[in-house]
Amino acid sequence: MIKNILFILIIFSGIISTRCSDTGYSPGAPIIFGFVSNSGSSNISVFKLNTTTGALTQVPGSPFFSGTSPSGLVVHPNGKFLYVANSGTNNIAGFLINPLSGEITPIPGSPFSGPICTNNVVPKIDPLGRFLYVQNFGATTICGFTINSSTGVLTSVGAAVVSGIQPFGGAWHPNGNFYYTGDNGANNINIHSINQTTGVASVATNFGAGDVSLIPTFDQTARFMIAPLSATNSYAVFPVNSNTGALSASVSTVAAAGANPSNVVVHPNNRFVYGSDYNGATVSAYTFNSTTGALTAIAGANVTAAGTRTLNIEPTGQFLYAVNETAGNITAFSINQASGSLTALSFSPITTVGTTPQQIVFYRMPQPRN
Repeated sequence: MIKNILFILIIFSGIISTRCSDTGYSPGAPIIFGFVSNSGSSNISVFKLNTTTGALTQVPGSPFFSGTSPSGLVVHPNGKFLYVANSGTNNIAGFLINPLSGEITPIPGSPFSGPICTNNVVPKIDPLGRFLYVQNFGATTICGFTINSSTGVLTSVGAAVVSGIQPFGGAWHPNGNFYYTGDNGANNINIHSINQTTGVASVATNFGAGDVSLIPTFDQTARFMIAPLSATNSYAVFPVNSNTGALSASVSTVAAAGANPSNVVVHPNNRFVYGSDYNGATVSAYTFNSTTGALTAIAGANVTAAGTRTLNIEPTGQFLYAVNETAGNITAFSINQASGSLTALSFSPITTVGTTPQQIVFYRMPQPRN
């Protein structure tokens, strides 16, 4: 009898232990890959991130051919697919991502095309992974696609929709109901509501931002949109109505450290904001008040290299990377978690990229069970 009780207790203990530890992730450092679009060399560089040092090491087979003049790229929320906007061939290349090696291989049927997708630049996927939209810089429109979450195949939602004069950067509201484009040809941010069944975008409502805004983004609470204002060399914060998608007048506008801001990113802790100053070869750094929306400059110069097109922060929030289009490299910084200040890493700049790099995106891969 005692032996039977002991046996039951051992089995029960094992079940409890398994359930507590069976999270689908193995112990150890996370696997994080970075993907860089290289417009001049028409390929994608894929790197594995060292989460201790911030170093980027190219994975076997990198770089991978993508199509002519890739501009922007995006990883699907499930981590299985990478999509690249080929501005030279006016289509979207789709890739399967190997979660262990980082190697990318074309999705059957790729590349995918939509109506009047001309000079498509920065693709964006809604938070639930259902729809992809891309700005057609050369055609005043945006093109939408539905995404098959099992295969990664893209299907056009229909006719392209007018979105200002020269839509460049896009941003999904975190609730997935609205899509915004920064307009390189007008002082507007264009707002589209998205049909949640079909993915079709409404006619744009134009919000007067007062300046050219290229690639805006949202803070982590989704209460504010933060936009780079290129002509006035500044960054502005606009309150957002999450029910209607409407933007309100700026609650904070601050000077950029350099000239011609083009891109902005928010730290995962929502306390810091960073902007790329294309003609200033600098990164602007600010503390962010998520209650009021106020930006306050962080002291210190953050020097990059010529043509700082875009920025991104890897998922752990320790490191920031500036993609320098003209210089053809990437400047890497460590982020002070208390102050938000940046320090260039010793191995920076990273030169193992292709010609004319445009954008870097990161994804933290689910780790396999033991």
